[in-house]
Amino acid sequence: MKLFYNGHEIEITAFGTRKIFYDGTLISSKKSIFKSTHIFTVIENGENVQYEIKVGLKWHGLREKISIRRNGRIIYLDHYHEEGIRIERITSLTKTQKIASGLLRAAIVALLAFVVATNYMNYMNMESAKEEEITFLKGFERSYIKNITNKVIRAMDYSNPVVRDYAARLAAKYPGEYNLKQMSSIYDDVFQKWKYVDDPKGEYISPASRTIQNGLIGDCDDYAVLMCSLIEAVGGDCRIILAFGKEGNHVYAEAKIKANQETIDEINSYYAGALHTQSDLGAVRRINYHSDPDGEWLNLDQISAYPGGAFYNAEKYFVIYPNGSYKAREKVDDLKRRKYLRSKYLQLTNPEKETIH
Repeated sequence: MKLFYNGHEIEITAFGTRKIFYDGTLISSKKSIFKSTHIFTVIENGENVQYEIKVGLKWHGLREKISIRRNGRIIYLDHYHEEGIRIERITSLTKTQKIASGLLRAAIVALLAFVVATNYMNYMNMESAKEEEITFLKGFERSYIKNITNKVIRAMDYSNPVVRDYAARLAAKYPGEYNLKQMSSIYDDVFQKWKYVDDPKGEYISPASRTIQNGLIGDCDDYAVLMCSLIEAVGGDCRIILAFGKEGNHVYAEAKIKANQETIDEINSYYAGALHTQSDLGAVRRINYHSDPDGEWLNLDQISAYPGGAFYNAEKYFVIYPNGSYKAREKVDDLKRRKYLRSKYLQLTNPEKETIH
């Protein structure tokens, strides 16, 4: 595939040895039968620009699957690319591969025609899983959901140096691999410094890097995107929830955890020592998380002063992952879980001896 962006040419070879050419110069070359990641820095308009290009093949092995980030911001995916990008050719298949691809497509068309003729309704129900999952969102255009997803993905620039450096400074208070105390440190900083300001008319989602540079100002979607980006920037797993309820709509983040007693106790032990300086926090007696086929996810909604606060009362919610995938869920009571904390951690420590972080 070859594309042009900001006056520069990027050519990507996905078959055989994966090669990246920038303005005609070979910049990266890797051999891999799976997905390969190419990271390089170039100078554009006098500034250093970092590209991250992931190259792989689709399930049938006949078409490339490519994503491109520029300074942490996605500029190209299979189903999305920024305005201003010109694509000269969309495939690098050999002649033999083109013939095989044509035969495969013909077989697929014949199979689909047979399915439509024998059972039209079943065919419609087996359309894209993404489309099937959001049909219950009555009153919302599918294009709106896809548009919001693309905006969230672009805004979550967690590999941007501004975001990475900010997250690393907060996580460094508890060195080592990603852990819950690092997550709590990030949560506290954003929660305590956040200033709420409404969006302009229309749907605007601020990139995480811009929110940091602007002094942590924005509305609920900006808060969720920033929280999720900071956690992803230090090795955690996070996702964005679009919640739809009778009282209105809301956006918040969730972080992936292992919901065992040790995890719960670690969160509470972190906050037990801070209670004497946060009189409005109160004792952290339980945390709330979702349990679904994708794992266990701790609630990071800004309406609570600590991770795992009460859930927003939503009838339906829509899940967006940083890799661009999305799922829709209806309200199911047994998907919500609570862990009650051991009483020994609810005792306040001596304020004269205890310090925060």
